[in-house]
Amino acid sequence: MYDKDLRYGDLYRFDEKMNWTEITFGSMIKPHQYISVQDEGDKVIIYEKGDLIFIFNFHPNNSY
Repeated sequence: MYDKDLRYGDLYRFDEKMNWTEITFGSMIKPHQYISVQDEGDKVIIYEKGDLIFIFNFHPNNSY
């Protein structure tokens, strides 16, 4: 159950959605894995896992 008083509520929701994605698509058991982009300066990671493409922007200010 979600506690609305959590300090990092957005991180909880992110984790919840990642778990939902795994349950729905089962991407963690797929053998295909490939990192397309890993840019430390832009704080962007793009990778393939199974049939899915994950795109993460961890930059605190820039949107890509």
